[in-house]
Amino acid sequence: MEENEEKRKRSPILKTIQRAVRLVFHAGQSKQLIFTSIWILCGMVTSFTAVFNGKFLTAAAELLTGKDGALKTALFWLLIWGSIEITISLINIFSDRVLSKMWSEFSYFVEEEVIHKTLRIRISYFDDREANKKIHFVKNGFTGKISNVVSSALNVLRYLLQFITSLFIILNVNWKIAVIVVITTIPAVWISQRQTEEMYKLNQWNSLEGQMQRYLALVLTKRKYVKEMRFYNLYDYMEEKYDKSIEAVYKTQMKVTKKFFGLGLVSSFLQFLAIAVSLFMITIQIFDGSVQIGAFILIYNSVNNMQVAMTNMFDRFDVISDQGRYLEDYETIMGYEEEFSEESKDSKLETYNRVNKKDNDIVIKFENVSFTYPGSDREIIKNLNLTIRQGEKIAIIGENGSGKSTFVSLLTGLYMPNKGRILVNDQDITDNLDFLRSKLSCTMQDFLQYNATIADNVRIGDIENEHSDEDIVEALKKADLYDFVQTLDNKENTYLGNLHPGSIDLSGGQWQKLAMARNLIKADARIMIMDEPTAALDPIAESRLYEEFSNLTQDRTVILISHRLGATRLADRILVFDDGRIVEDGNHEQLISMGKLYNSMYNAQAQWYVS
Repeated sequence: MEENEEKRKRSPILKTIQRAVRLVFHAGQSKQLIFTSIWILCGMVTSFTAVFNGKFLTAAAELLTGKDGALKTALFWLLIWGSIEITISLINIFSDRVLSKMWSEFSYFVEEEVIHKTLRIRISYFDDREANKKIHFVKNGFTGKISNVVSSALNVLRYLLQFITSLFIILNVNWKIAVIVVITTIPAVWISQRQTEEMYKLNQWNSLEGQMQRYLALVLTKRKYVKEMRFYNLYDYMEEKYDKSIEAVYKTQMKVTKKFFGLGLVSSFLQFLAIAVSLFMITIQIFDGSVQIGAFILIYNSVNNMQVAMTNMFDRFDVISDQGRYLEDYETIMGYEEEFSEESKDSKLETYNRVNKKDNDIVIKFENVSFTYPGSDREIIKNLNLTIRQGEKIAIIGENGSGKSTFVSLLTGLYMPNKGRILVNDQDITDNLDFLRSKLSCTMQDFLQYNATIADNVRIGDIENEHSDEDIVEALKKADLYDFVQTLDNKENTYLGNLHPGSIDLSGGQWQKLAMARNLIKADARIMIMDEPTAALDPIAESRLYEEFSNLTQDRTVILISHRLGATRLADRILVFDDGRIVEDGNHEQLISMGKLYNSMYNAQAQWYVS
């Protein structure tokens, strides 16, 4: 475990309890939480059973001496003692069921909250190391941690009552015994606090190491990695990394376990010694006649109860103070800024429709836009000014790292500018993002390959609207994939991937065509983004796409990103990016005549095709 792992202050106990209980009430578990008050009172009653137990033992001893009425007295105290023990057992059983139901429902609620929030926060948080670490930390087991905080708070009240009543009972017999019990229990409390702190740091490290283990397991077992893994004979190499990670976690856990094992033995010995000394002291009192024989079992049980209550109470304090930091992480994530608020969607769209007469015309403006990724000092986009008018066919080119993909991420609202602003029909993109997304279709360069039917892989492109089988077929035809799909037994209902019986996989080019069909299914899209749409296509398929370009795009605005500069001939406007800036803007003939960057890039590719 790294020594420089983040050090954080422990959470204030009372404040953490208050926040945790408030979250439980927010989750709709107030009735179950209120019921547990009965269970909490059992802590006090548990201590008093020692009194009834001692009374019974005294009466039983008197019965052996033939004292009158001793049998009746012994049976009376036995009945009370037994009744209370049975009642406490029943309450504990019933409480276990209630608490189990509460934690189950509460865990589901919190997981839903975290997932829902994660889906809405800005993409930039996933690029920030600390924010991303918190997201993974909270997603992996947070509900168990917050459940521990609340249940620990309930247990503190229970053990506090048990401690006070046990202390009161012992003080009435011999105050010195109470002092001995408190002093010998303090080391156990200190050791427990130290162990909890070590475990928190270990769990943080394990969370990050666990991400690496899951990644390596994915590489070792996922189908898409098989060919390269086998070709380069990487299995032993990757498996060794996986084994080392597992071994590192195991060794670190064993180190913590061994460290506190010896300390735990010392703590247990001191507590056992306290019981022995207490019983010796009470035995002397019994022989000198200052207390009855029942005091022996009374002190034995009360000392046990007091030790258990004190140790567990501070244990719970430690858990609350420690795992309250998980609650802080949760609240931090829940406070992350979202792309847009769900409540304002309708009102913003209504405002847009009132202000704009032509709902189909979308004009996008970049005004002095600059952007830097979180955790970096390097500006990827620098003081960009650009207007994109409805219906324009724009090709974007540039060397790797010039800012093309980042520009598209800004255009689609996945990231927000650090400086400047982006306007959609003269409104800030943050106020119009929902509308823009509804009118935009996109073929991402790194599009996902879903383990679903071909039809569902197409529908994903416009999940907000219903699409008939005819719509799916039409999109497949436009993407030049229909003829292949018709050769399959289940046609467009064929499953892709390897999770379902009869599933098939597609070639890279076929997947790219499917991604294009996903783009085209959104018939009412006014802006179409095509990021490297021909990267995996063969020359004939690429040529067909170029021939059908006008029919596919019609009057939509098109943003075409491609390293294949032949595609730029389809555009009526070409933007050349270099170091985060647009250094050239014009059509093919204009940029060729300028003899600058576009001209050199175009000729560098053309020489391999023209002799």
